[in-house]
Amino acid sequence: MLFRKFQAGSFAALSLMSLGGLNAQESVSSLVFSGDELASLQADFDNGTTIYDNACVACHGETGEGVEGVGPALTNNLSLNEIMRVIYEGTNTMPAFNVLSDQQLVDISRFVAERLKR
Repeated sequence: MLFRKFQAGSFAALSLMSLGGLNAQESVSSLVFSGDELASLQADFDNGTTIYDNACVACHGETGEGVEGVGPALTNNLSLNEIMRVIYEGTNTMPAFNVLSDQQLVDISRFVAERLKR
């Protein structure tokens, strides 16, 4: 995990996971993504679509319109960084998708940010 950083408000700490110092079972409560690193990562929108279709459609609908009583519409004004954080950590009743690779996280986040968000 190359671009995940752990210290709220700081980009100084490298991901402990990339150094082998944090395992997948441990909680990451202060996940921060560097804007420079985000800008350098290219998204695969076909992969983002596949991930969305398999993991998100049931709750958020085919076009991000939401499913009443299940999941909200994807219409708010979250930044790409915030979208990545919500997907990675989960929120409210949405589960965390912290098993995604860095590339998968970029793919689904950019897909939501650029193709679905209204």
